[in-house]
Amino acid sequence: MSTTTAAMLLLSADRLARELYRSTEPVSLTQWETFDNSVFRCLHALVGPGRRLTGHDSAAGSAAVRALQEYPTPLRPAPGEVYSPREAARLTGSTAYRVTLDAVADRIHAERIDRALRIPAEELDHRPDLTPALSTDPHPLSRLSVAIGGMTDVLTGHRASGRAALTDDRQIAAAMRHVLSLTAVAARHTLSRVAIAEADRPLLVAQYTQRAVDALDARSGYPQLWTMTSTNPPRTAGNLNDRLEIGLRAWSAAAARHLQYPVPSTDLVRNIANQGVHIAAVTHTVLAASPGHSESNTSGGTTTAGTLRGAAEALRAAEQAWTGLTTGMPPSHDYVTASRSAFAALAEVSMAVPASPAQTVGPGFDPDRAILDLAVATQDLASLLNTVENLPHSLLKSELLFVRARFIAPRADILAERLKGGLVVARQLDAPNLVSTTAEASRQATEVAELLFARMADHFAGPPIVRTAADNVPSL
Repeated sequence: MSTTTAAMLLLSADRLARELYRSTEPVSLTQWETFDNSVFRCLHALVGPGRRLTGHDSAAGSAAVRALQEYPTPLRPAPGEVYSPREAARLTGSTAYRVTLDAVADRIHAERIDRALRIPAEELDHRPDLTPALSTDPHPLSRLSVAIGGMTDVLTGHRASGRAALTDDRQIAAAMRHVLSLTAVAARHTLSRVAIAEADRPLLVAQYTQRAVDALDARSGYPQLWTMTSTNPPRTAGNLNDRLEIGLRAWSAAAARHLQYPVPSTDLVRNIANQGVHIAAVTHTVLAASPGHSESNTSGGTTTAGTLRGAAEALRAAEQAWTGLTTGMPPSHDYVTASRSAFAALAEVSMAVPASPAQTVGPGFDPDRAILDLAVATQDLASLLNTVENLPHSLLKSELLFVRARFIAPRADILAERLKGGLVVARQLDAPNLVSTTAEASRQATEVAELLFARMADHFAGPPIVRTAADNVPSL
C-alpha cells in the first residue's frame, strides 16, 4: 500500500512492539539510542514545535506538554526547534548561566525573539552520529524505530505542507500515551537483553514512561491521526488498486496546479464538483460490498449512506451553481487527461465491486485499500473546494467572470447582448448562490473524509498495548 496515515503507522508500531516483546535477540546500545531518539522526535511532533506551558492550557494539553518537557535529557534536540538558555542547559548538561555567557560571547549562535534569547537546535546537537534506523534492519527494535520514525515524518510533513495539524489536546495526549506505552514495552525488553553496563539509559526512560503514561488521559481516541496521510503512488499500474490510486492522485494534483492560475477555468471547477459526485458514488458502492465495513451511524445520527448522499447532492448543487458562468479560459491539457484517467479508474472500480458482501471480490482488488484511497481523494476534494470558495469574490470583483446575457434577468444595459446571445460581465446578483453552495460542498466533502477515516480506524484498530505503573508486564 503506497498510501498510509499516521494512525496506521502507530498501529504498525503497536504490532511490532508485540513482536519485540516475544523476541529473544540481544539489544545493543546503538539500537536502543536510535529508538530512544525516534521516540523523542515523535513526542515532539505530536505536541508541536515551540509549544510551552502558558497557564491557559487545557488539562490534556498541560499533561502532554509536561510529559514532553519531563522526557529524560534527549540524546539529540528536536530538529528545527529553538530553545531558551534553561532548556539548552538541560540538553547540554550545563547551566543556564553558562549557556547565556556562551551566547553573548558568540561561542554558540543565538538570536533574540521577542527580547528573549533563543538558541537553535543545530547549535546544541552533539550526536550527529545518531541516525535513524534502516528499514532493511531485521532487528525487532530497529523495525519499531522505523515505524515510529515514519509516523513522525508524516506528522512533520503534514504540518510543513500547511495543512491543519493536531488541534485536539485530548487526541494528542491519547496518541502520546500509546507511543509511551510502546516505549515502556521496549525499555523493559531492552533491560533484559542489553549489557548491564549499558542499562542506565533504558532504565531511566522506563522509569519516566511509568510516570508519564499514568499522567496522560486515555479516554480519547485519535481520529485526527487518520486524516494525516502520506502518499507515494506507484509509477506503474500493476492492478486495479494501483490504477485507482494513480488516477485519483494525478487528478487532484493537476486540479490543484490549475487552480493556482491567475484566471482558472470554470469548466475545471464544474468538473471538480462532478468528479466529487462520482467519488461519493463509488465510495458508497465499495463500502456496501465490503463485509468488514458494516453500515453505521455518524455522530449526527445519519447513516454512512445518508452522509454520502448529502455530499453528492451538495456537490451537484455546486456544479449547477457554476453552470453558465465562464472566465473564457479552457482547462489545461494535463488536467483533462488526468480527469479522464481518474473517471475511467472510478468506473472500473464500480464495475469490479460485487453487488453484495456475500459475493467475492475479483482477484487483484483490495477493498480496504480502495476505501483508503477514496478517503484521501475526498480529503483532496475538500481542499480543492476550499480553494474554489475564494474564486467568486475575486473573479466578480475583477470583472473576469462572464455569463450569457439571455441566462440572467434582463436589464437596460444588456439588451443588445441578449439579442445577439453574447456574454456580459457577471454581477453578484447573477450568481447569488455561488459562494454558499461551494462552501457547503466543501463542508460536506470534509465530513465524508472524516467519516471514512473513522471507519478505517474502527476496521483496522485492535486493542492497543496499554501499560500503567501498576502493571508488571504489558497487556498483550
